[in-house]
Amino acid sequence: MIYTLENDVLKIDISSIGCTIVKYIDKKTNTDIVLGFETEKEYLEKGACHFGACVGRCANRIKDARFTLNGEEYHLTDNDGGNTLHSGSADLSFKDYELVEYTKDKLSLKTVDEDGHGGFPGNLEVIITYELKDNELTVSFEGESDKDTIFNFTNHSYFNLNGKGDILNDELRVYTDKLNLANANVASEEVINVRGTSFDFLDYKKIGDNLKLNHPNLSNGGIDHNYYFENMDDKKTASYRNDKLELEVYSDMPGMQVYTANYVDNVEGKYNQLYQKFGGICFESQFCPNSINYDKFIKPVLNKNTRVKHYIRFVLNQR
Repeated sequence: MIYTLENDVLKIDISSIGCTIVKYIDKKTNTDIVLGFETEKEYLEKGACHFGACVGRCANRIKDARFTLNGEEYHLTDNDGGNTLHSGSADLSFKDYELVEYTKDKLSLKTVDEDGHGGFPGNLEVIITYELKDNELTVSFEGESDKDTIFNFTNHSYFNLNGKGDILNDELRVYTDKLNLANANVASEEVINVRGTSFDFLDYKKIGDNLKLNHPNLSNGGIDHNYYFENMDDKKTASYRNDKLELEVYSDMPGMQVYTANYVDNVEGKYNQLYQKFGGICFESQFCPNSINYDKFIKPVLNKNTRVKHYIRFVLNQR
């Protein structure tokens, strides 16, 4: 089922499958700023890129497809070269959520992920809510489990403010100087200062110009790395702009995976477009990748019978 949130500024289409943002239309310029597909069937059949989906119960990678919680080791699905990516077989991006509430500016959907699914402990109730207010879209992730478990959801929209082509001439700013280097695609515990590197967006920079600096830790020539904010305060995490629009990203999460679609290759998408490498950019606010296995980062542990809620807020401005 596809639901529409709409006001004078924005029109947002959301699928109940994975609580996926299907269309994100700026009405003034008539630009759809997210990549995706025309039909829900395509999201199920061609969903490997997770266009627009809400990913959980644990977004990103867990090294060696295992973690220890309360002294017990849990073994997960290996679906990424020995690691677990986006929860493996328990990936809720393809689950059809049920409706809780729907108005012209608010949509709440929920599901229950069963104890042991994909190796994760606990029956986890998840409620995902989208709220539209003026030029702002907020997505919140709410969870409660009957066992201690992992709760680390994000939204995986690929933004392109031009509506087509690539994002290399667009400008990006990220509001932290800290980044996790990656080792075999898994974020490491090593945190670097980004200044002077391909990852340095402390001031607005053209994305393509920074990639030309060719840092040895780039992922297939692009960014697929976690920017580290250290806290769970309300904060601006990124700003992304072209000559007409600017998207601001806010969140209470301690990390944000920026991904420049480095592995997208000849994917047939909406409006008869063929999506290619650098065709969009993701701002996946979340707990730091693999932080369940690291001691130096905030861990994405949800204690049993405790309800938690996190959010990402997207603000689209005219320039």
